[in-house]
Amino acid sequence: MLLTRRIRIGPREHGGSLHDRLAALGAEAIVAAIADWQAGRIVAEPQPAEGATYAPKLRKEEALIDWTAAASAIDRQVRAFNPWPVAETRWDGRQLRIWAAQPVEHAPGGAPGEVVVAAGGRIVVATGDGALSLERMQLAGRRAVSAAEFLNAHPLAGVRLG
Repeated sequence: MLLTRRIRIGPREHGGSLHDRLAALGAEAIVAAIADWQAGRIVAEPQPAEGATYAPKLRKEEALIDWTAAASAIDRQVRAFNPWPVAETRWDGRQLRIWAAQPVEHAPGGAPGEVVVAAGGRIVVATGDGALSLERMQLAGRRAVSAAEFLNAHPLAGVRLG
């Protein structure tokens, strides 16, 4: 290693926003590394094996939501796969991409994937542990819309996703 930098990941940050912050940090770091190298201040050191992990390339299949998982895990999945490949589920035989969601406390119970709230501009889906509020979604071939906009065109009460 020639240079290291650290960055905090925000609690609601998604893959796209982290990418942009890392790109800016990386640009600053490479300029600093080149300057330090030219000045003879860089000392290479081996990367420690502890803490090093291999991150395989993302596959689109990984974005398919498993509603039996915990709401917190699905929330992380939605944020991780935004902006690509975008977390998705099936509704009425169609692809439904989930761009933004958030775990909900004290939601009505239901079977995993069941829409337990579909009113007042809110869509809440039961998961294997807890519930998830869908905030922004997109049907294939359409633009991404808020939960309120989606509900204006698509009644979801009692529907099961997945």
